[in-house]
Amino acid sequence: MIVVKIGGRTLQSNLEGIVDNISKLVEEKKEKFIIVHGGGQEIDEYTRKMNLEPKYVVSPSGIRSRLTDKEELKVVIMVLAGLINKNITHELLKRNMAAIGLTGLDAKLVEGKKRDKIIIIDDRGRKRLVDAGYTGRIDKINKDYLTKMLEIFNVIVLSPIIYSDDSPLNTDADYFASRIACELQADALIYLTDVDGVLINGVLQSKIALSIASDILNKIGPGMNRKVIHAIEAYKCGVKKVVISNGLISEPVEKALREQGSVITGD
Repeated sequence: MIVVKIGGRTLQSNLEGIVDNISKLVEEKKEKFIIVHGGGQEIDEYTRKMNLEPKYVVSPSGIRSRLTDKEELKVVIMVLAGLINKNITHELLKRNMAAIGLTGLDAKLVEGKKRDKIIIIDDRGRKRLVDAGYTGRIDKINKDYLTKMLEIFNVIVLSPIIYSDDSPLNTDADYFASRIACELQADALIYLTDVDGVLINGVLQSKIALSIASDILNKIGPGMNRKVIHAIEAYKCGVKKVVISNGLISEPVEKALREQGSVITGD
């Protein structure tokens, strides 16, 4: 089973190409897939259409993330669970894939708790403790349900919205994908993005050894460093192959499986 995380910009530019490639691998190789998708740009677009302004914060380690308040949570659910998830699922069904689109909330597939406070760097460069809003930390993944569903469906499309007793919660899609891959001990975790992989000064890093991974985080952008952190977590927990690769090229999943991109390796 392969977990593929697809970023929002990549989906907007090459959804059909990615779905074609996944469908080919299902038909020819009998592979099973869990697709985890983002959608940051579209969330921002629809947030503004509702006369709200998206909020982002930066952590002390340089990771930029969405700060989801109660009103924006409504937009997140509408865009991720509705618009984007169903668009992907529809494209798979058009290709006669046995596919289903869900969120982590459905059937309590993914459970967690609201983060309490987070440390951010404010506009003055100072550390501040702020309310984390409706952002969740994953505590439990229903491995049995997902495993049984993969016996029925070739492809499960998951939005990174999770269940909590208080309310649905938003989670980072890179983190969500890593946790799913870890729990199910996926054969591979692929992050499809809009660049060739991890770039330092414009040069592709084809191999990222665990021993040097932490040293490169401050040399890459805030979106990519988050991917590297969660890619490392997946590799450490036993996922056999972890690749950050370009989703805008032809046959992007196959090429990632052939290790075209940035591959996490042991020391």
